[in-house]
Amino acid sequence: MLLGAVIRKLGFLHPQSINDLTNITLYFLSPIVIIKAFEQPFSRSRFYQLLLLIVGVFLTYFVSILIAKLLFHKVKDQNIRQIATYGSIYSNNGFMGVPLAQGLFGSVGVFYAVASMIGFNVMS
Repeated sequence: MLLGAVIRKLGFLHPQSINDLTNITLYFLSPIVIIKAFEQPFSRSRFYQLLLLIVGVFLTYFVSILIAKLLFHKVKDQNIRQIATYGSIYSNNGFMGVPLAQGLFGSVGVFYAVASMIGFNVMS
């Protein structure tokens, strides 16, 4: 990210270029990385681990929703309350999570990061 900020400050990237790179990453590179992470022989234990993780993600979202509603229920302005609630529950797990999981844990990390993305897409 620091490299991107430096490149932008030096004028090598313009706002439209940044949007184009974001679209390439979001719509082409991330799906390729995700598909590559799932290219592995079927393993019953890995499948059960994935299911258990998905259940854990859903439980985490339900608990997060309850906590957020308790924390922000006294906020008078409905827009601020909704923004604070949503912002405290949902993360940027797709755009930042997949590259981070790839960098730290390789394809195995991406495989399990997808469970979080499933929960995010269903719950949001």
